[in-house]
Amino acid sequence: GIAALTARTGCAVWAHRGLVDILEHPDAYCMPGIDPTVIPVDRVLDEDEHFTWEGFTLSAYDFPGQAIHHSALLVERGGTTLLITGDSFTPGGLDDYCSHNRNLLGAGRGYERCLDLLEQLQPDLLVNMHVVPPFVLPPTFLTEARAALRERERLLQRLLPWEHPNFGLDPQWIRAYPYRQIVAAGSRGDVALQCNNYAESALHVDATVTAPPGWTVQQPPSIQIAPGTDGALVAGFVAPPGTPAGRYILTVDVAIDGRPLGAWVEALVDIGGG
Repeated sequence: GIAALTARTGCAVWAHRGLVDILEHPDAYCMPGIDPTVIPVDRVLDEDEHFTWEGFTLSAYDFPGQAIHHSALLVERGGTTLLITGDSFTPGGLDDYCSHNRNLLGAGRGYERCLDLLEQLQPDLLVNMHVVPPFVLPPTFLTEARAALRERERLLQRLLPWEHPNFGLDPQWIRAYPYRQIVAAGSRGDVALQCNNYAESALHVDATVTAPPGWTVQQPPSIQIAPGTDGALVAGFVAPPGTPAGRYILTVDVAIDGRPLGAWVEALVDIGGG
């Protein structure tokens, strides 16, 4: 409803920096629940940036709980603090039922990051827009939730054939950016293959892009991604002049440390504004 609100009232949109790109370029992402409406951000809020409104002090935070692109808002007034958590917490605990929202495990990531923030801020009340009224979590919640997440990580490490379970939990640890783009026939387009290395060792990544017949592809060079960091391979492509308008699919075969994963990633290209 943000676009309708700004159209009706002319109000400005402020957002935490972690949300700006997905708001302004929703087609670039393949995730559940994205409104395709482009939402320009008028003011970018940094982590723990304070501002005031109607006697309230407000602060924005990265809060990658129910979804990796997610923020929280701390509201303070008269000695009472209230944390608006979105859908990341309910009185029953954590909400993380959709893997395509990219719920990560490990220190400083995902819900561990959210638990760290709860411990740091110690708000008096939590707000989830689906829950009335505001609520509190039991004093033992942080300890029990951390223990449950670490047990989950231990079990998934045994189950999954990867150095870190996030490779199995995160369906977009390799992803195309932008996921969808509009390109004129005869013009060059680029797609980046963004990779998260959750391992404690470096990853060697090779990728081969397959385009529709007759298209020209500039294949990306291999890259080495250091432990715990991100990297990207960039491929270029050209649809020949006269390509009919419509939607076309690029597929990307990926190999990690020489291990072929097959056609692991896709990207959508709309020719002629389709």
